[in-house]
Amino acid sequence: MMTLLQTFKNSAFWQPFARLYQGSGLKARVYSRSFMPPVKTVPEASLFAQLGLHQVTPAALPVFDPPMRVDAGPMPQKDAEFFARFMAALAPKQVFEFGTNWGVSTAIIAANTPPSTRLRTLDVCQEMFSAGHLNSDHELQMILSNQHTGWQWQQDETLRPKIEQVFADSMTFEMPTTPQCDFILVDACHQYEFVRKDTENALRCLAPGGCLLWHDFYPTVSSWRDVFLYVTEFAKSHGQVMHIAGTHFSFWQAPN
Repeated sequence: MMTLLQTFKNSAFWQPFARLYQGSGLKARVYSRSFMPPVKTVPEASLFAQLGLHQVTPAALPVFDPPMRVDAGPMPQKDAEFFARFMAALAPKQVFEFGTNWGVSTAIIAANTPPSTRLRTLDVCQEMFSAGHLNSDHELQMILSNQHTGWQWQQDETLRPKIEQVFADSMTFEMPTTPQCDFILVDACHQYEFVRKDTENALRCLAPGGCLLWHDFYPTVSSWRDVFLYVTEFAKSHGQVMHIAGTHFSFWQAPN
């Protein structure tokens, strides 16, 4: 069976089939095990209307100019622009972020929220692992050193008082239940078990009515399959998960 599949993948028929399989939505149906995938795509305006938010002009996006060559940078421009608008309109008071990396999304949050907002951002760093472990998986090679983690927000001294950097493995991290957060971003390791664990941790301290956002959700399953798998499973059990049109974000609001 695998030989036949590999032969098909190496044939001239594979690419047209793969494009049709993905673009038609069939791949999403197969992966979500649903005739209609449970995560619905909605325009940004619908999300804002549901939350009773009004458009606010966001601060300028930070200029990403890292001190070294990088394999993974900030989120795509359209994602960053939506994220800045959403943060400016939502104006959360307590924020938790899973996945600091260079700290670009951290800087977007801090720059587009009130001065009183407090943000904790969690990530691992290279110093926590052996070289062999870091080389065992492509995503692990994106982990930065202690010095470079959060580099973007550290360049702006006006943002520093709002941010607490937490270095911990989220698989063993004991999520504090206080203060409760009114916004949480899950954008750390994209493997299924990590997305699940980060979401479970998020639910422990998400305030009633609080907002949960996952990044790198691709509704056609064109990338980061495990994020799609977990978020669609979450939608089946919790309901009302929305993919924001034109972005790679999916959204859920905790019941009041």
